[in-house]
Amino acid sequence: MNYKKGNTALMALLVIAIVVLGVTLFNTNEEISREVVQQNETHTEEVAVEHSSSEHNHEDDESQEHEHGTVEAKEPYPTISIEVSKDHMSGYNVQVETEEFKFAPESVGEAHKADVGHVHLYVDGKKVARVYGEWFHLTGLTPGERVISATLNNNEHKIYTAEGENIYAETTVTVE
Repeated sequence: MNYKKGNTALMALLVIAIVVLGVTLFNTNEEISREVVQQNETHTEEVAVEHSSSEHNHEDDESQEHEHGTVEAKEPYPTISIEVSKDHMSGYNVQVETEEFKFAPESVGEAHKADVGHVHLYVDGKKVARVYGEWFHLTGLTPGERVISATLNNNEHKIYTAEGENIYAETTVTVE
């Protein structure tokens, strides 16, 4: 009987040790990723770009822009900037910084709320992801010059505008 109790206690300690080690490794990996992103050279440019309705394509939302229209943001207008840096393990880290805007993944698909929503991320003009926070890990880029761009979108996926111009950011990276 004591032998079984000893094994149960040992197994419990082993499980606790594995959980603590996993949490420690996860936190260390996040800290390393943040340091790498801060150390890498980044390029950021804020621009306004208009998209024509001819780009609208419901058949392949992941490879074509799926435009749902636009909505005028309220003043002070939100802004967006992006920085893209090579990840030390694979792919690229995209940092999306906004002002006067709140990420609200819990509200996607709900009625419009002013200056609340998410980001649509594009590579060479093709939508690759929805982003619901400041950081996104991007993989699968082919070699060459790649334009990474992002739009601020409301809960209904409409692109926010400021004085009729899309609120938009883009940068170019060279993928080797």
